[in-house]
Amino acid sequence: MTTNSLSVHHEQLSVMVEKAIATSQVPVHTLGYSLIWHVPATQLSAAQPHIHGLIEPYCGYNASLSDGNWFDRKNNRWCPEPIVLVKSYMTGDVLQQHLPTTLQRSYSMGKALEQSAIALEIIPNNLMLTIPTDD
Repeated sequence: MTTNSLSVHHEQLSVMVEKAIATSQVPVHTLGYSLIWHVPATQLSAAQPHIHGLIEPYCGYNASLSDGNWFDRKNNRWCPEPIVLVKSYMTGDVLQQHLPTTLQRSYSMGKALEQSAIALEIIPNNLMLTIPTDD
């Protein structure tokens, strides 16, 4: 797919979702951004307090185990490392407001875990719908 066709696909999806929400007569909140931290699985317990601080402004997260690998340039080899992907969704306004603090807290988590780097993905156009059911 080209960038142009991806853009068209996203626009069509947005129109479809907006139309479905409008006709459903159900209150729906849309969260259009997500952040994903890559945390070494062996350090998840030590990372938990940091994760809770990181996701506090975003009000929740999901975590899933993943097979990770990184390339050790010094020894010229791949190093398998199970990781936990910690994903949180938010609106663009919330992301913009809290991103500087999120970057600082991500850095602090990496230092506390004695990691040479912490991977953080910022994914725009990653749509989550939340449907309140507590009338």
